[in-house]
Amino acid sequence: MVTSRKSLSVLLLFAFLSASAFGYNMYYLPQAAVGVGGDLQFVTQISIGNGSADPTEVAVGFVTNDGKPWAVNTSCSENSNLNGLREELGFLLFAKRKYAISMTSAGDFQVGWALVLSPRPIQVSATYGFYRRAAGTTGKIPTEPPREAAMLQLWEPLWEAAVLPAPSAMEFSFPAHSRQGDMVYGADVNTGFAVGNPNDVPVTVTASIWSDAGLLLATEDFALPAFGHRAQFINELFGGTDLSSVRGVVELKATGPIAVMAMRESKRQDKVVYSTIAVVPSSNRGTGLEFDTEPNNSPDDTWQIRPPTQVYGTICDDDNDSGINTDFYRVYLMDRPRIEVILLAGSLGSPLNPTLTLEKENGEVVASSEEIFPGSRDRKLTYTASGEEQLFIRIGGAMGSDSHQAFYRMFVRAF
Repeated sequence: MVTSRKSLSVLLLFAFLSASAFGYNMYYLPQAAVGVGGDLQFVTQISIGNGSADPTEVAVGFVTNDGKPWAVNTSCSENSNLNGLREELGFLLFAKRKYAISMTSAGDFQVGWALVLSPRPIQVSATYGFYRRAAGTTGKIPTEPPREAAMLQLWEPLWEAAVLPAPSAMEFSFPAHSRQGDMVYGADVNTGFAVGNPNDVPVTVTASIWSDAGLLLATEDFALPAFGHRAQFINELFGGTDLSSVRGVVELKATGPIAVMAMRESKRQDKVVYSTIAVVPSSNRGTGLEFDTEPNNSPDDTWQIRPPTQVYGTICDDDNDSGINTDFYRVYLMDRPRIEVILLAGSLGSPLNPTLTLEKENGEVVASSEEIFPGSRDRKLTYTASGEEQLFIRIGGAMGSDSHQAFYRMFVRAF
């Protein structure tokens, strides 16, 4: 589905009003920072790539801390129509193309967050850059191309850090350090985080910090308005607790889905650098993560998976001359005799039209799958064993839909 650029603002509004906007791919960037302070400049650049063979519409929206549209200067060397003071952007991104959209401000330091929406899967990332005006020069980072050459002449980089979009979940955790001399003597370390609320209602977030010994050090609640944002260092959030020497874990639990990122600050005197920190939704800690490894085209070639788990795979095998590629996964049903398998392909933008069955080693089918909803290219099956059984999950692709691009994501649980 390709929509007109005129309708993109409507689509973006719909995405804000329904964080699970069906049929669209949504990407949350929980932090964006711009602005000038003395001889220092903060810039955020959003990179958007279209790896598919077809063009796709893209919408980008910028949001303030209080959940309102945020007007920032944007510039894009690949498309000058995206230059100017904007609250949102809409454009057609052609196949195999990439846009780098820089966000800047000539005013004071500002923070907010951004949301990217597309009917097709795209590659999205954000790079944060902190720059100092070079000696003997004046002026600010230009908001109109050719900005790269002028930027090299006027500014010298102090640090840059890149992040991928954040998932949406109700619980997150990440490592938190706040101490002197953490990795090397003389470098002080702190941890900052940013949270975006992709809901049209307020949410309350409960933040807890635990020591490396597993002791609860402090708990704080804070509210996020609809589509709101908050960015803070942990020693600011837990201001009433001594965090002068902490290596631990921060947990965030919200009353609705949120998007979270975190960064590590290391500084000594006037030198400071930032790096990204892995933030994990708590739900991810409850399942394994495995990847399809070829060859696994028969029960003899495959390996055992242990529910609950998720598998990333592709229906393609260059050594298979039959024209029908298959992936097999062995599973044992023992104390939990019921199994549920969900296979996603079409909803992820994959060209795969999958088949999904549960079989015995001799090829006898004990359970067939059905469409998750009519007309979809996503499948599900359930099966209850009469006792202990060794079974095989078999995934195939309708003729012509298997290729190096025919990827899938499978979720398996036993209960």
